[in-house]
Amino acid sequence: MRRSGIRKSEIEDVLRQPDSVILQEDIKIYQASQRKNGKYYMLRVCVNENKTPNSIATAYKTSKISKYYES
Repeated sequence: MRRSGIRKSEIEDVLRQPDSVILQEDIKIYQASQRKNGKYYMLRVCVNENKTPNSIATAYKTSKISKYYES
């Protein structure tokens, strides 16, 4: 999270209130579009729910919102 500049609070917000949740094999992808500094982007949080406790595999921001809503 440090390298990507994503704050823990941003990840928690997406996990609490995602726009959508996608299941891909053993990973659940929580995603939400957000606006920051006048620019829209999507924050995606990939969670491995087969591990106890659940584990965040990766989290990233993208400006290609339409690409991921087509998934």
